[in-house]
Amino acid sequence: MIPFVLIVILNVSHSDSPYDWHMSCERWMEKKIEILIDDNLDARNKQMLIDYFRGKVAEECYDTMV
Repeated sequence: MIPFVLIVILNVSHSDSPYDWHMSCERWMEKKIEILIDDNLDARNKQMLIDYFRGKVAEECYDTMV
């Protein structure tokens, strides 16, 4: 899981602060799919990651894959 999180963090845009970064809606939807198919995560952790990354989307984003 740690390598996955590092890849995600390195692939998103960010500003000067390590806590102030955002990702596009399209990127979030791609990551959501990757998280959902990851067999190394249980359902609770998958949902926590999806929710966390959703909070990093600054633009309006409608999840069409509900």
